[in-house]
Amino acid sequence: MAPGETVDALIVADAPPGKYYIRLRLSHRSQSTLQEARCSTVATTALTKAQKQCRCQALEPEMPDQNDTMTSFYFHGNLTSLRHRRQSPQVPVQVDERLFIVLGLGSVWKDDSQNCNRGGINEILLVATMIQQRRRHF
Repeated sequence: MAPGETVDALIVADAPPGKYYIRLRLSHRSQSTLQEARCSTVATTALTKAQKQCRCQALEPEMPDQNDTMTSFYFHGNLTSLRHRRQSPQVPVQVDERLFIVLGLGSVWKDDSQNCNRGGINEILLVATMIQQRRRHF
């Protein structure tokens, strides 16, 4: 991702409190060839844990097909309002939209107390580009 690009993320937080398994995979929306789309398996995973210990097992989420754009289309097409005529869920109206997430594909989880960080050329280019954008902005 380059500065200015966006990510559409849908997180279902229905697991027991304490553990969430997050998986991310790039989807192709550019004019790439079918061969490129078949060969691309770039993915990253993360397991988040709360302070309170949970003995439950975190389940790996199911991922849609690599080029399944219809799921995203129907999801975005059905975001019409906070109230639905059949049900009225208690949805928070005030939402903080100032969210900035950087997912590094170079972090490797070893165990509960250590992690091993390694970087690649893409990570270096992303950080350098972000620094230039920040300098221009401020």
